Amino acid sequence: MEAILTTDILIIGGGMGGMMAAKTAAEKGQKVVLVDKARAGTSGPTAFAAGDFLCWIPGEDSLDEWADYYLDIGEGLNSREWITNLFQTNYEIIRELDREGYYLEKKLDGSYLRRGGRGRITKCVLIP
Repeated sequence: MEAILTTDILIIGGGMGGMMAAKTAAEKGQKVVLVDKARAGTSGPTAFAAGDFLCWIPGEDSLDEWADYYLDIGEGLNSREWITNLFQTNYEIIRELDREGYYLEKKLDGSYLRRGGRGRITKCVLIP
């Protein structure tokens, strides 16, 4: 089947990054086409993480400690600014998904249920 589509923005890759980029562009009034090699819900590394989303949470975790850990295991090949931005962005994505009604596992007090991730300090929010 051949189709010709017209779009303002073409996004290639339907993982978490592609989905968030498409969502943001559409909210700003852009006509978006997202293409992927897989079917919905099975694309990108997020799908293979089995519901674990690496997430630093303000008030629960030390951003400096997380950044120091990743700087250490990165053996100087990474940037503190980039790492802290990544953690802050991941937290905002979790908050946005929560606000929009995505099911995130929570404790009785309403805080996110988390389990250890890979490494000695990292924790993941659970998105079943």
